[in-house]
Amino acid sequence: MAADPEGRFWGRLEPRYLAALDPASGQPCTRIELPCKPYNHLITTSGKAYVTHSALTKEGFTLSVVDTRRSVMLRELTGIAGLRTDLVQAAGFVYLAVAGVGKENSRHCYLYQIDEATDRIREALHSTDKGFYWKLAAAGERLYLGWLPARDAASSVGSTAFGRVEVRDMARVLGLRAGILTYWIVVSRPVNQRACTTWPMAFRSRIWTSTGKTTGPDRAGGWCGSRCCTGCTWST
Repeated sequence: MAADPEGRFWGRLEPRYLAALDPASGQPCTRIELPCKPYNHLITTSGKAYVTHSALTKEGFTLSVVDTRRSVMLRELTGIAGLRTDLVQAAGFVYLAVAGVGKENSRHCYLYQIDEATDRIREALHSTDKGFYWKLAAAGERLYLGWLPARDAASSVGSTAFGRVEVRDMARVLGLRAGILTYWIVVSRPVNQRACTTWPMAFRSRIWTSTGKTTGPDRAGGWCGSRCCTGCTWST
């Protein structure tokens, strides 16, 4: 469920509708037919609904754009590489995180940027690391990109998988490919932390920045040999 600017609540309606509920009467007041069954949706402050779908088409996965004020479907966005893992609004854009499901891109992470004014969609980030999936949050001009360990990666013996959050400054980024990264926040420790004698328990609160330098007690390897610390600086 999601509320539009007029206070109506929108939810999925079988088999392939997005329907609005009037909170005053408690009755459905409108419904919009979609190209296929809705999976999840986000309604922006301007009244646009972005609806994801789980059906794979010849043009990849798709996303429907709906005008909730006029109760009409505006367009369908195609060419999305995977299934939705999160969807947020930030600084005039809608960001869609997905996980690849094809033979060549299985469990790859993708981040799409959708211009809310034009509904133009483009791939902003792509990670081939299969050990994580992405979750999103936004506040003001910042986008928070959460790297969550996949269940099998986090539970495997000897795994060094740990979660982290990348904070990206939208005000200074024309395109995410520019690589503007404010900092990383480590949110959990590696699974095999007990085997590490270099880092104390307090390392879980380290903040990493993409300054191109490496400092700290373990300049050579760090993080039990994890690749994630290479080229970064930490501060407490």
